[in-house]
This record gives sequence, structure tokens and C-alpha cells, in this order.
Amino acid sequence: DGDNSFYVDDEQRNAYYSRYVGEEIVEVTRKLLPLSHRREDTFIAGISMGGYGALINGLRYSDTFSKIGMLSPALGMYPENGKMQPGSPLHRESMLALLGDPEHYHGSYRDYEAATRKALEKPQDMPRLFLACGTEDPLVYQAGRDFAHRMQAEGAPMTYADYRRIKAGGSAAPPAGAAPLVKYVCSVCHYVYDGDIPFEELPDDY
Repeated sequence: DGDNSFYVDDEQRNAYYSRYVGEEIVEVTRKLLPLSHRREDTFIAGISMGGYGALINGLRYSDTFSKIGMLSPALGMYPENGKMQPGSPLHRESMLALLGDPEHYHGSYRDYEAATRKALEKPQDMPRLFLACGTEDPLVYQAGRDFAHRMQAEGAPMTYADYRRIKAGGSAAPPAGAAPLVKYVCSVCHYVYDGDIPFEELPDDY
């Protein structure tokens, strides 16, 4: 249970979620279970807030983890320029309390983009990254996809996948030069559709 901590250490509350994930769980499970102690056999992964936590802590403890998995990770949630991501379940003040004001956030291990670029300075030691995002997730899809593409362009060992494309047997990324997908958003439930078949032509049993 991450307790809305985003898996960062909160010294003021003595709530050390980052240390718990990166050190304590690894040490305890290796003592209790017949697990490998080798870095190449040790991975970290998470979904939503846990995906963000897996990324920052996998990079922070890169001497422990060799691979990082993120499923619809909660990226792009920091209130840059005082603005929150539309639809965020947390308030601006809560995010600043968790991740720090801009002076303490930017460049820290909490700043996932800066942490990834820092890891790229030693590519031989950088964990391999996997990120998958549901195309119907309006809260984190765009931020996750954009982050993956930026990191791929900068040479990070990143595999990125749109859930629906992989489910349909396609490749992990759209082909180079592909036209941007057209999105259709339901005004009632906010379901986002951006598949290859025009929305109006979808069968009734889609």
C-alpha cells in the first residue's frame, strides 16, 4: 500500500517509502524466500502511482534493479508552473508536499525525467525500461507516451507499447512518420478512442 506517497521518502513524517521499496523489501524477501541476489535477476515494476515509484526507485537503486516496468505510470503529475494535470486526483498543495517545491524537486531523484537523463550518463549501468500505457487512459497516456519517445530519442534503453496496439499483435511503437491518431472522447464517461478504425465505423460489439 503506497498510501498516496508516490513512493518517495517523507522525512517529516518518518515515512520512508523509497527506502522501503529499494532496500527493505529486497533484503527481507531475499532472506525469507529462495530469491536470486543477482542484479540481473532483480526487477521492479508498478502500475499508475506504482509505475512512477518503480521508475524513480529503480533508477535510485540501479545497483539493485536491472529492469524497470511501468504500466500506465503516473507521469506528468507534478504541478509545473503551478498547473496541475487535468483530472488529477490530488490537489496542487498535496503534490508539492509530497514531491517538494520546484527548487527541491527539479534535479532530485523525485524528478523522473532528470533522473533518467542522469542515468544515461552511465548507459552500461542503467536499468532497461519498459513502459506500456492504455490508449483510453486520458490522465496519463499522453505524458507516458511523450516521455517514452523523448527518452528513446535520447538513447535510453526504453521499450514502449500502446496496450491496444500490442493486444492486436502490432509493434511496440507506431511506425516512423505515422500520422497522429484521431481521438474521440465520450462527453458522458470520457472514454477515449483513438484506434485505426474511424469511431463511426466501429461494430456494435467492439
